[in-house]
Amino acid sequence: MMFVQYPSLSSDERYRYLAPLELNLCCQSPDVSLISQHQFESFVIEQRPSGPQLTLNSGNESYFFDAISGVPQIETTDEARLAYAKQIATHLDAGPIQSLGKVDVDQWSIIPGVKKYAPFDVFELNDAEKNHLYFSQTTGEIVQQVSFNERTWGWIGAVVHWIYPTIIRSNSELWVQLVIWLSIVSLFMVVVGAILGVVRLRHKGNWRTSPYRGRFLWHHYTSLFAGVLMLMWLFSGLMSMYPWGLMEGRSFANEKQNLRGPGFSLTPQLTTFFEKLDSLNLPEKTVEVRGATVAGYLNLTATNAIGKTTLIQRVPIDPFAGSEFPTVTQLATRMRPDVGTLSVDLLNKGDRYYYDHHNKRAFPVYRIIYEDGERIYLDGLSLDIAAVFDGGRKTARWLYLGLHRGDFFPSLNSGLVWYLSWGGLLLIMTFAVGIGCWLSIRVWQRLLSKRRKTTVKEQNQFLRV
Repeated sequence: MMFVQYPSLSSDERYRYLAPLELNLCCQSPDVSLISQHQFESFVIEQRPSGPQLTLNSGNESYFFDAISGVPQIETTDEARLAYAKQIATHLDAGPIQSLGKVDVDQWSIIPGVKKYAPFDVFELNDAEKNHLYFSQTTGEIVQQVSFNERTWGWIGAVVHWIYPTIIRSNSELWVQLVIWLSIVSLFMVVVGAILGVVRLRHKGNWRTSPYRGRFLWHHYTSLFAGVLMLMWLFSGLMSMYPWGLMEGRSFANEKQNLRGPGFSLTPQLTTFFEKLDSLNLPEKTVEVRGATVAGYLNLTATNAIGKTTLIQRVPIDPFAGSEFPTVTQLATRMRPDVGTLSVDLLNKGDRYYYDHHNKRAFPVYRIIYEDGERIYLDGLSLDIAAVFDGGRKTARWLYLGLHRGDFFPSLNSGLVWYLSWGGLLLIMTFAVGIGCWLSIRVWQRLLSKRRKTTVKEQNQFLRV
């Protein structure tokens, strides 16, 4: 688990798979006659085998259009998904692809964020990592990527650690209750063992050294130390499930809506804007153009294959928007008009709450701290909400992430120091558990041996009688 996490399609991997945009002859304003009453929050343009594809996002719904003609994309087909997989292979120079067939849900697509796009077409790339790519049959998008290492080590790492066998994880309620109650039972057993271990250090009201010798002495002392680690990991693992609604936090839906504003519809102004997208001065090897509404403006960014994002322009689309784009301080007030703002800072590296660990965070970000202690982090370019922390989430950051991963100090939560320190602690705990298992086996062997001897003695006495 320290070295190989449960597989997911990261932003960097997705950008690497995208082909460079070709916006010549593009674009026509999308035909939204069937959804003309919708207000859209954002749009994305990416390259597909048939040409640039425009995606309009409204709430949890996405609508796909051929960007050149503006007509809605037809329902995804097997041929379209195969062509997309071949485009990725050609772009990465990965050679021919192999179709692994269709799956509903399997071990690597069982998590809710991926499962909601089921069923899938799965293809294997002929690259060094033998990556499996999962394409949603519903949207045609790539939603999961699993390398050979992740598939191999995942079975003895993430799947075991999180109790993720498909037959269990497919039933979310069963899985949640199983993890919660196994954690509680394990905590009880460790607490009992810790109490017994401490009691053995007390004699007639005074502290003493361990009364054991040899391997029992090693087990006593190492288990006392490892018991602290086990209590910490079991408790934080329990907290990771947010049991009974603890630490869940609120939705921040109002803040998100206040930041976005009313969204956009296809006004004549935006129709002209879409039709002139090919005249934008995009950075070299741009793979994605994204527009999102921020305070009555359309915030336009471009991202290349290595994940570098550039701000292209901001277009006022709300007639009531000011002539100048609001400052971050003004955006902070706009999001929470009833709460005072304590500070606004631009961060180029992590702080106590927003930081890199196994997954990279986007930087720079604006950190907004309100007078009630809540925090909102805005992406430095797109000004999307990157993270939020209210009282519940701040508590979870320490009781879950802090205790479970040792994320107490941003400068020490990754890299060689983190691997050596936590690797050493894991080895100590493994040693203590190993001695305990061995001693248990020896005790049972002696009990069974004693029982056999007693049985033989009783048989001999019966024969003599």
